[in-house]
Amino acid sequence: MRVEYEIFSVGSLFIGIAEAEGVIYCNTIPLKSEKEAERDLIKNCRSAWPDLVLEKGSVNCGEVPIKIYKIFSGENEDTSNIILANHKNIRFQEALNTISLIPWGMFTTYGEIAKVITTSPRAVGLYASKNPFPLIVPCHRVVRGDMRVGGYGYGEELKAKLLIKEGIEVDLTRMRVNPNKLIRASDLRRMREVLSHAGST
Repeated sequence: MRVEYEIFSVGSLFIGIAEAEGVIYCNTIPLKSEKEAERDLIKNCRSAWPDLVLEKGSVNCGEVPIKIYKIFSGENEDTSNIILANHKNIRFQEALNTISLIPWGMFTTYGEIAKVITTSPRAVGLYASKNPFPLIVPCHRVVRGDMRVGGYGYGEELKAKLLIKEGIEVDLTRMRVNPNKLIRASDLRRMREVLSHAGST
């Protein structure tokens, strides 16, 4: 499948977005240069969608770049109206859907996500590392079971800073998160059920 991509300038930063017929296939976080955003976007897309053919062009994505920038800045931005491509790997898609449930100002662990979609924490970590929609699907809100910040495609330090911007306490010396805003699997299941019920009415 052929998908067009464009690099948007927002503030003093650059955001890459790939889209086809109103559906987003991948994006980047705000980055320092256009070249870095383009390189990172291509890497993100190929990681999640190996068969995708990317062509530089004009992308019709409305306010999506602004929304990404606001999330990066720590704002509580609604992304529910952004149409994201569904992945053919059902378990991968389940992981992305569950991560999307984590609200601003809260976080969960790889283990709690694993309980919801019936897989291993390691598998959830792999899915999160291949997330083609960083910030829109907030994988930065998923940490290790021992409350360590854990890996992130853009670095552990940036992940910690994103959490702090969202009001989550992080000990930057030990790179550990205060568990007082942790969402458990039972909460995520309940949120999923509410969303499913709302979608069927």
